[in-house]
Amino acid sequence: MQSRLSSLGQFYIQSYCGVSVACWRGLIYSLVESTCMSTFYFISIYFINDLHFSIETAGMIISAYGFGAIVGGYLGGRLSDMIFPTTVMLVSVIIQIVCYLLFIKLHSTTALFANVVLLGLASYAYLTANHLWLLDQCRTKAERLKVLNMVAMISNLGFGISGLLIGAYAHYGFHAIFFVTAVFLVLLASCIEVLERKKNPVLLTSQNEEESPQIHLENNHRLSLIMALVSVLFIGSVVSQLGSGYPIYINHTFSYMGMTAVSTLFTINALLVVFLSTFIGEYINQYNKFTMLALSSFFIGFGMCMLSFSSHFSMAILSCIVYTIGEIIYFSLIQLLCYEAGNKKSKGKSLGRYRVVYGTSRVVGPIVGGLIYSHYSGEMLWYVCGLVGVLCMFGFLRLKSKVGEEQLVAEMC
Repeated sequence: MQSRLSSLGQFYIQSYCGVSVACWRGLIYSLVESTCMSTFYFISIYFINDLHFSIETAGMIISAYGFGAIVGGYLGGRLSDMIFPTTVMLVSVIIQIVCYLLFIKLHSTTALFANVVLLGLASYAYLTANHLWLLDQCRTKAERLKVLNMVAMISNLGFGISGLLIGAYAHYGFHAIFFVTAVFLVLLASCIEVLERKKNPVLLTSQNEEESPQIHLENNHRLSLIMALVSVLFIGSVVSQLGSGYPIYINHTFSYMGMTAVSTLFTINALLVVFLSTFIGEYINQYNKFTMLALSSFFIGFGMCMLSFSSHFSMAILSCIVYTIGEIIYFSLIQLLCYEAGNKKSKGKSLGRYRVVYGTSRVVGPIVGGLIYSHYSGEMLWYVCGLVGVLCMFGFLRLKSKVGEEQLVAEMC
């Protein structure tokens, strides 16, 4: 028993090894940017308490982020193909600095809506460029999968740090929070300018891999590719319920716990991602990617579906664990496939396509979920989420049977 625990511990530690110094710098950049961008998740409080907007008005302004994200994901990918990704990262961070400083001055609904659109655009452009630059530093698929899981870990860690910083500066008011966020972004922009853009770019992927041959896809292969992208739309819509119907349902079902129920489940989700993302990514690397995507789709759907019969809070915790494991597996693998879909001159376009579809799901998901919740029930919403997971599972299994993984990567896009 002790030897097994020792081996497991060694495997866990080794899962964080083998990443280049450049990737570690990129991960630190991701930590700073995600910490700063997580400030946005608390901005509804500022709109309602400080600017005295109604809940409907605040929700409308916040929804503008999704529209900006759709454009930013595609634009960030396309620009990264034309110019070096770190330039896109730098410009995106500068735009975010301006947006946070404008929050201090703007008070009208229209101006704030436009500012949030710009912030969403800059944020997703940065995410696409940063992911592309990180993956370009990797030599192998295994290293890329590891880096993607580490980015997920870093993002959740940044969210936790943001919560602590906002708690520390809350008594100074949101204007102080916006200013401090802008200062951290200025430091990030300075590091990117000094450490990355002043160097001659070295893209290990471009040097060590040959461009995938372009092959005319047969109709069934095209349909398989469409299914893979559609899965991002549907799975992303399921995930988006975490910010809309999920907290409402949990708060209503376990009303005797107050906000403790919601905060506990969100904390468990974040801790699982922080401590298990890289470990799980290293473990699943030995299995077929489409099998893992099918399994993770089922976990996400079934995890949400479990909420419909979670009469006790322990079932809600189990639901959170199942869902989070699926989330960890799914999003790292689907991003890896999108990256490897393009040749060396269009990988940004491939990642941008993923960002566009995922950004769209963050807009469509809450709207559809809200309609189901209000016209039927929360239980019906979770049943639909479970159905989506099952359909995506069968879609990936069908994809596996039609096209081998290596062939799909060579043929996609």
